[in-house]
Order: sequence, then structure tokens, then C-alpha cells
Amino acid sequence: MITSYGWYDTVLYPLKWIVAWVMVIIHKFLTLIGIPNGPGIGWILSIVLLTVAVRLAIFPLFTKQIRSQRAMQALAPEIKKLQARYKGKNDTASKQAQQQELMALYKEHGTSPFASCLPILVQIPIFTALFRVLAATAGIETGDYTKASGRTSIGPLDKAMAIDINSTKLFGANMIETFSTAATNQSKIVIGVLILIMVLTQFFTMRQISVKNMPASALEGPQANVQKTMMYIMPLFIGMTGFFFQVGLLLYMLTTNFFTLGQQLWAISAMPTPGSEAYKKWHAKQQAKYDTFFTQVTAEYDQKLANVGADQQVTDLEAAREELIIERDEKLRLERVRLGLEEKNKKVEVQTQTGPRVQPTRKPRAARKNSGNPAKNQRSQQNAQDDYDAELDANGQDSEEGLSAEEIARRRAERRAAERARKAAQREAKMKAREERLRKQGRRPGDMELG
Repeated sequence: MITSYGWYDTVLYPLKWIVAWVMVIIHKFLTLIGIPNGPGIGWILSIVLLTVAVRLAIFPLFTKQIRSQRAMQALAPEIKKLQARYKGKNDTASKQAQQQELMALYKEHGTSPFASCLPILVQIPIFTALFRVLAATAGIETGDYTKASGRTSIGPLDKAMAIDINSTKLFGANMIETFSTAATNQSKIVIGVLILIMVLTQFFTMRQISVKNMPASALEGPQANVQKTMMYIMPLFIGMTGFFFQVGLLLYMLTTNFFTLGQQLWAISAMPTPGSEAYKKWHAKQQAKYDTFFTQVTAEYDQKLANVGADQQVTDLEAAREELIIERDEKLRLERVRLGLEEKNKKVEVQTQTGPRVQPTRKPRAARKNSGNPAKNQRSQQNAQDDYDAELDANGQDSEEGLSAEEIARRRAERRAAERARKAAQREAKMKAREERLRKQGRRPGDMELG
């Protein structure tokens, strides 16, 4: 029960107002779907669903935290080199230069040592606001809160709702009771059990991170010893503070722990730390998926490559095969990116050809069939070439009548080069259009498009 109203309540009031509104909205929704109004399960579920709503809202920060931790681990060797380079240099200029280089490293890899703290920093104000809201309900009921703050309610949470919350019990313990204010031994036992479960879930969550999702190199050394110590101290510290919290707040913390545990199990399965035992299992599973995909795609494109020579419409076998190979390799690369086996923004060295491209001589299918008969082969090849020339003229190309053999070859080479350039421009336009769609979806090149 609040007997004083300090400056922190004034600062927290906007957040308390939001927390109260969310709780009331959730409670009204629950009554619409059949949950009884008044004291009871409705307000218990309101706190649980408030916790879930908060955790879902900060889930993007959780994934960002994981990526930041990965980036920091990848940066560790570079940071050690930087520290070794400036070792023993204590002057102001050297320290400033070291700090600038360190910040440049963080910026280059898109991370920050503070990114991993974001989920905690976001939850602390919400946690404190809920603590003050639950503590204020008794004062709202008796009128003491009005005397201390000059307000009769916190947002929509008025005296009638405060009475309902104060009368709500969880296994016999009132939602606003603490261990020291518990009226019965049953309430103290319930609070003690809640604290014990909270400690165990906190310990198990930290153990999952420290044992299953850490590389072997991080399990040794001074930092590893600190983490092992914290794995035992933090749950005990949280357990000790639990004796000062209301049952409603313990319910919030317990729900948070279960949600966090589920997030960690998901992260270990879907986004394991490179070098950890979980990563080895994940990588083997993803590699098996890729191997199956690789076999299917290569078989498909091997068949396409084999059919290129049989297609009489293809005039440039080498260019057609090259285009198919590029298409196949890009499809395989995108699958590796999707499975997490390759970085999305991995730089690929592109070899550019200098000088004029040598045009391959097309060998007609008739010539391949009659390779044992040179005379017949020559006639078939000439007929195929004549058909191709006629097709060019029919498509609106310049007539080659009266031109020398060199001029004809040059013009055909120019037409083929123009056709390749046109197809390349089409591919580039499609890629730019896809990147624009991804940008509008708030995603990056290499990501899978949303449906």
C-alpha cells in the first residue's frame, strides 16, 4: 500500500497510466469472451497477458541482442589486436585514437556493446510501473492514494477496479500481499513457492545460455568464471528481492521467466552461437537440408544444360550455358543464405572480362548427327546457317545481302552482344525491383520476400 507519493511517482505516472490502461483493456476483452467480471481469474490473466504483450513488443530487441552478441564475439580477436597495439600507451592522444578505432569497428560490424542491454533497459521502467500500480490499488480503495497524489485513479483504474484487484487471490494469496504483509500462513507458502519457481527458472535460463549456447573458447578463462558465478548469484539475488514484491508482481516476473526460457530454447535451436555444441547440431541439420536441395537443383540444371545443345533456337551455346550456370549458382547461394550457412551481404568477387568477347561458333544439331559424314555434315551445317540467317531477317534484322563474310560476322556478333546486354538489363531491373520491394517491407537484400 502506498503511503507516500514521491517524485519518482510523478516521473513514472505516464508509464503507470499506460500499464493501467493495458491491464484494463485486457480485462475487458477477457470478460467479452466469457471470463467472469470482478475479482478472480480475470485479473490474474490480465497480468499474465500484460507480461506476454510486453515480451512480444520487445522481441525484436531480443533478436537484435543475439545478433549483437554474435558480432561482439566475432569482433573479439580484432579488439584484442587493437588493445595489444595500444598496450602501454597511456597518453590522451593514444587513448582517444584507440577509442575512435574501437567505435569504427563497432560501426563497421553494425553492433554496440550496449545493444545486449536493451531488453533489460526497456523492461525495468515497465516492471517498476507495474510495481507502483499494484502498490497503489490499496490506497485507491481506502483513499490514501488520493491524499498522497491528488488523483482518485490511475488512468481507467478507479476505486471499483482497485477493490476487485485487491480481492483477487492466487491459490489463497491476495494479489497485493507481500511475504511480510501476508495475513495467513497459506499466503506465505504460496509466495514462497512462487519465489522458489522464479529462482529455478532464472537459474535454468542462465544455465542454458552459459553451457549449451557458448563456444568452447568462452567456457574457459576469467570471464567464464565470472559467468559461472553469476549463474548462481543472480537467481539468489532475485529470490531475495522477491520477498518484497506483491503476489501480482511475482506473477509478472514468473511469467517473464517462462517466456524468457522459451525464447532462449528457441534461440538455441534457431540461432545458436557459432562454436557452441548447439551450433554444431544446428549446422549439421542445416547442411543436410542444403545437401538435399543441392542434389535436386544440380540435377535439374544438368538436364537444362544438356538440352541447350539440342535446342536449335539457341544461337550462342556458351552464353546460354553461362547464363544457366549463373542462375543455378545464385539459386544455391540464396538457399545457403536462407539456411544461415552463408552471410547475406557476403562480398562476391566478380571477374570482368577485358577486350572483345570471342564469339563461339554454333554447331548445328544436324552437323552433330552427321559427324561421320563430312560432306553431309557440311551441307547440313550450311542449311542450318541459312535457316538462322532467314530467321534474323524475318525478325527485322538488317539484311546481310552483299556484305563480306567479315562484315556479316561482325554484325552478328554485335546483335548477340546487344541481346546479352538486353537480358542483363532485364535481370538488373528485376533485381532492383525486388530490392525496392524488400526495402518497403523493411528487409534487406538477400532476405526472403514476404508473401
